[in-house]
Amino acid sequence: MKLPQSMKAALGVAAITLLLATPAISPVYAYFTDQSYASGGLPVKAKPNTDIREWYGEKVKHVTIFNKEESVPVFVRARVYAYAEYLDTVEGSGWSGPNEEGWYYYQDSLEPGEEANELLVKIKFPAGKETIGPDGSVIEEYDQTGENFNVIVVYEATPADDQLTPETADWLMRVNGGE
Repeated sequence: MKLPQSMKAALGVAAITLLLATPAISPVYAYFTDQSYASGGLPVKAKPNTDIREWYGEKVKHVTIFNKEESVPVFVRARVYAYAEYLDTVEGSGWSGPNEEGWYYYQDSLEPGEEANELLVKIKFPAGKETIGPDGSVIEEYDQTGENFNVIVVYEATPADDQLTPETADWLMRVNGGE
């Protein structure tokens, strides 16, 4: 059987293409069949599992931060948000601060199941201070007990490190030096 001229040309082009493509196929085949094994690794910081308990009475907000049983040892710090003119003192046994950013640091690490000593946020009400209501009007008789006063406490926890103090701990929670 005789092949037409166009069929011979097509087969020739296919043969040349196959010859040229053969060296390119080998690395691809090797790439898909290559294997490697590794051992070892870097330790990853465990994340803390903490919670906060707050209650108010007698113009004092009581704040307790505790480390849950399933957590790792942690350092904790807290920051208090309230109008400066109403904030009397923030104190507690084992707490230091505030630092330049306003954080109070608990000086001991908390083991799993432990809680920090209470942080006491005391508020005051300046005499003759007008209270402005939500609509912007002046409230003639206002609450001097503090029951309607809002003090916000934000806290953070980071894994404790024996080489560091709470003030020098890694509060950004970088894992393995990452950003």
